[in-house]
Amino acid sequence: PAGEVQRFAKARNFDVKKASKMLEEHAQWWREAGLPRGANVDPATCERELRKGICFVRGVDRAGRPLVHFVSRLHDGAPAARDLREVAGSVLFRFNQALECIPETGKLTVLYDRVDADKASGSTDLDALKLIAPILQNNFPERLHMLVVYPTSWVTRSLWSVIRSFLAPVTAARFQFVSSPDEFG
Repeated sequence: PAGEVQRFAKARNFDVKKASKMLEEHAQWWREAGLPRGANVDPATCERELRKGICFVRGVDRAGRPLVHFVSRLHDGAPAARDLREVAGSVLFRFNQALECIPETGKLTVLYDRVDADKASGSTDLDALKLIAPILQNNFPERLHMLVVYPTSWVTRSLWSVIRSFLAPVTAARFQFVSSPDEFG
């Protein structure tokens, strides 16, 4: 569809060669994932992760975009506690679920809920993040309106001020770090 081609082109600053390569890799990823075009992940393949309630779609942001919630404290990053393929499958299932009800903007908002995450063992699973981030970046370009991380400490905000300088301004603007509900924009 034209909208999909436009999203991939925009993600590569309208460089036709780069956008074409990204689209080809996207099509290959769908084939390797065993998903028919436009189909969602079979929930039976990631049922254990879905039951944990770590990632779910509920509500909309102020502009009517679907909200995908990640609840960090419910995640156990210990290798024995999870299968990375199931974690990735559950995230893809929820993203596709959100895309089914996406408004004309074609975008969604992600709320990364860190309430009590510091008390939960393994709630920041870097292996899962390293697996999921490129999948979302390369196969769902221009779908993220905003990633809201709540709550954040001054340490997180300080780190972000350094990291932000390495990102394109358009990308950096999609991240919002808030300490209290009053700060939600």
